[in-house]
Amino acid sequence: MDFKNLKVLYVEDEKEIRDSMAQILSLEIKELFLAENGKEALEVYKKIKPDIIIADINMPKINGLEFVRQVRQSDQSVRVIMLTAQSDVQSLLESTELKLTRYLIKPVTGRELFSSLEKALCEINSFQVVNKQTYAIDEEYLWDFKESILLYKNEEIHLTPKEKKILNLMFSHLNMTVSYDMLLQDVWENDDVYGIDTIKTTIKNLRRKLPKDTIGNVYGTGFRVKS
Repeated sequence: MDFKNLKVLYVEDEKEIRDSMAQILSLEIKELFLAENGKEALEVYKKIKPDIIIADINMPKINGLEFVRQVRQSDQSVRVIMLTAQSDVQSLLESTELKLTRYLIKPVTGRELFSSLEKALCEINSFQVVNKQTYAIDEEYLWDFKESILLYKNEEIHLTPKEKKILNLMFSHLNMTVSYDMLLQDVWENDDVYGIDTIKTTIKNLRRKLPKDTIGNVYGTGFRVKS
């Protein structure tokens, strides 16, 4: 994934964490902007209009949730990754109107953060696709985004709940790699019981219900659907 053309606003009140994470992010992100509290973040946001916001919940002056609420009053397109302590999760989950790309429980690793940025970038690039009602796989197969239904000659094909989540993810990210990390987080919800072998088995079964070569392998990384 290429993050170099993105404007990213990173908001964290703890200087040591902010400096450390900024050093990691700056390796891939050319336009990285920093803020140390929600009030400063709003000021920076209005000036630069970032593509992605990464924000902690617990911050002085204006906390992360209120900061994002104010942003959402006028901006529904910016992608938001929220960083939170375990104790903040319930209040975060109650804020469904924030339309978060993902929330991460601190401490956050660089791998987790870049995986979330990858998802945010895919959402940005596929914005027009996910707003469609349907996607025609070929002349006979159709995916209905709204109902999460796979149709073959207008007849519904049975899918498991996880297969439906996988197809929604895949068809919302055409021509982009859907990584193992994305699948584990979005489909299996980071359940430690499951791993890459489970994903491969599920994809193998799913391929039997789709036209040949609909889902391709990206060696060592994940899978891709070509439009």
